Amino acid sequence: MPTGQAAEQAAQRKTETEPHPDDDRGPGSVSGNLTKDPDLRWTNGGTAVTNLRVASSERIKDSKTGEWKDGPTAYFDVTAWGRLAENVCEVLQKGDRIVAEGRWISNSWEDGEGQIQERIILRARDLGPSMAFRTARPDRAKKGA
Repeated sequence: MPTGQAAEQAAQRKTETEPHPDDDRGPGSVSGNLTKDPDLRWTNGGTAVTNLRVASSERIKDSKTGEWKDGPTAYFDVTAWGRLAENVCEVLQKGDRIVAEGRWISNSWEDGEGQIQERIILRARDLGPSMAFRTARPDRAKKGA
């Protein structure tokens, strides 16, 4: 997640529209555990946004012992916008296992030393709790409400 000047630049980008085609890295998904509680913020234009950090480890079976172990942990940045961001912040919390689907977007900026920095972020179109290890029940709005 960008901080300082990078966060400022990211917040000033036109995010209500589709990203620039050169920034698009294609479709993707990620599943893993949230490393912190989601925090809801608003752009100057009034659009809700939240940035998430997801930790993901592969399960690896040791061929000698037959035991399962966690492999190396990889961390991924995920951004949710609009109603999706609001729903995420209302329902999910640190430690929850999630599944996110969207498009990988390249976000670049110039740091304080004049170096170009780049971060690849999954801009989520859909995101929710994973049901691989527990159940979840959707909270459906009543018709006509």
